[in-house]
Amino acid sequence: MSADLTAVERLTTALAAAKLPIFAARFDLNGSRILTLCTMDGSAAAIRQSGRALLKDLGIEAQVVVLRRSAGSLRRARSYESLLRLTGRGELVADGTLALRRAELIVELGREIRHALPDTAGLLFEPERRSLFVVVPPQAITAVGEAGVLEQVRAAWTGWFADEAEALNLSIRVTATPPLGSALAVVDNGTGRSLLRRILSIRRLGKLVHVTLAMLTGTATTVPVLADAVVIPNFSTAVHGGVQKGDTGIVEIGKLKGLGRLSAKYALPLGKDFGLQIDGAAGTDQYYGAGAHLFQRNSMGRIGAVGSLETDSATRMFRFGAEGELYANAVTLFGAAGLQAGDVTEGVWGKLDLSYYATPDLSLTVGVETQPDLNLVHAGFEWLPALDTLPELSVFGDVGITSIESYRVLFGVNFQIDAKAPLIDRDRKYNVKSALFSPIKHRPTGYAGR
Repeated sequence: MSADLTAVERLTTALAAAKLPIFAARFDLNGSRILTLCTMDGSAAAIRQSGRALLKDLGIEAQVVVLRRSAGSLRRARSYESLLRLTGRGELVADGTLALRRAELIVELGREIRHALPDTAGLLFEPERRSLFVVVPPQAITAVGEAGVLEQVRAAWTGWFADEAEALNLSIRVTATPPLGSALAVVDNGTGRSLLRRILSIRRLGKLVHVTLAMLTGTATTVPVLADAVVIPNFSTAVHGGVQKGDTGIVEIGKLKGLGRLSAKYALPLGKDFGLQIDGAAGTDQYYGAGAHLFQRNSMGRIGAVGSLETDSATRMFRFGAEGELYANAVTLFGAAGLQAGDVTEGVWGKLDLSYYATPDLSLTVGVETQPDLNLVHAGFEWLPALDTLPELSVFGDVGITSIESYRVLFGVNFQIDAKAPLIDRDRKYNVKSALFSPIKHRPTGYAGR
């Protein structure tokens, strides 16, 4: 064991001097000896070669694994525990900002607290004041008394860890209600937002934030992941391009025609639970559209009213109705229905979409739409690649086929301003589906998606 400890110390010193393009490194002494090097922008092959040369110079036999982690993937870690898992296993032998070691200390202390106090509902950390909030259900406090709870937490605090925690100037607070309006980070994966809502029976916990390396050092702008109807006022714009085929009144049956659209959405909160969104769009064939949504939303779903006006050449269509969404883990069910009028056949229209988030940044959608003169089926996707240079940019595509033998294929890019969050959070916490780009009689179109 002493030889292994010596190897860890020598490796730590050598990596600090080597100045490789890495932000962290771990050395796993259990089973297969593995040196894991974490980089954001370096060449994996070059880093692997440098790591092997360094181990050879030190006389240490071990495999070298290089993990590439984008800033986006680190930003989206849901807890300190998840962030640490992104850096591999083993002893930290490189951690330039000491951010990961701080996270490890907080997670380890949280583990000790959960062991001493099994009724712990959640562990939340406030970076600004370096305070660890131990959230305990009121019934647990009633059962053993406040003094009993404090004694159990004190037992976890004592021992070797207390010295390191005090060196971090860390304070611990036991509470049944986390501070409102504070930026709180989730410490471990045992802390669930739905669990906290159910146990504490409160409407607002403040902001639960995604974890970043910079956040641990106090230099990052954190991203809300628990919000009301609309987290913050935000704006997005999209460019759509593609082709359509069918009898539109201008294009002959069987002829392909190119089309383009430029759309925008602006959403803003109305108090804590309500939101308003305005849609706008313009495009080829003298297309213009405007829509509005007034809704109430929480972590379970959304319900509200919707209205729109669209003009495609000489054909105008007015719509109004109700819409709603249900959120169930990675699935969103969207539905809307109402009445339409204008230069189209008047009557009832309806939509039903099912979206599955294969990852927090990739959604797959299938849906149907009906109106008096036609029906539509469509399938689409949206992907947020979380590019370091353009983290707000997503790409999407959609194919729609109508019952009047027309179809549309569209692709495009969406740029979201003031919403640096995973795609699933954008869709559920920042804005809503656009009310525009519906099929219009005499101008057969598919579904344009967002």
